[in-house]
Amino acid sequence: MIKTNKTADDYVLNALKRKPVTTYDLRRQGVFSPAGSISRLRKQGHPIETKRKSIVDDFGIKRHRVAEYRLKGRKQPKAPLFGKKAPLFSRSAKQEQEVS
Repeated sequence: MIKTNKTADDYVLNALKRKPVTTYDLRRQGVFSPAGSISRLRKQGHPIETKRKSIVDDFGIKRHRVAEYRLKGRKQPKAPLFGKKAPLFSRSAKQEQEVS
């Protein structure tokens, strides 16, 4: 990786914008903790899909269950870290009157 002010998370996000990448690809490029970067990007609201696949590495060894990450659609709004959560089920005004 070239030394710039960018973080590993920025590098991973740019790589995902171009094409799907595997954990193996990211480690070869100098990202030592791809899963950590993916986790932080998801918390920021980026819709990243993970798929497990088998690959053959540079040494000809078959690696099973390597994570392949894919960026889906647009960035989702960031979820609040704390505070009031929306109810799972809400009653309509008519149901409220029937209960009262």
